[in-house]
Amino acid sequence: MKWLPELVVLELEYRLKAGELATAAEYLTRYPVLTAHAEDAVRLVAAEFRAARIHDPSVNEVMFRRRYPETGRAARNGAMGPGFEVDTATGTLNPDPALLPD
Repeated sequence: MKWLPELVVLELEYRLKAGELATAAEYLTRYPVLTAHAEDAVRLVAAEFRAARIHDPSVNEVMFRRRYPETGRAARNGAMGPGFEVDTATGTLNPDPALLPD
C-alpha cells in the first residue's frame, strides 16, 4: 500500500480546500497503518498544518505539537516529509513557505 499515504494527504488537502472539516487524526484513526511509518503520519499532520495556517494565521506549531505529540517527536527525530522542517535548536515545526499554496 505504498500509494495510500499519498492519496490520504491529497484527499485531506482537497477536503480542507473545499472548506470541509477534516483532520489528520481522522485519517490516522481510519487507516492505522499510517501510524506504522512515522514519515507518513508527519506528512499528513503537515498537510493539515499548512491548510490550517492558510485559513487562520494564528494557528501555530505549538497547537499541533499538543494535538499530535507522537508526530512531533517523530518530526524532531528526522522522520520528515516534504513541506515541513524542524528547527533542531528549538524543536519548532515550521512549514516550508515555498510549498504553501498561494
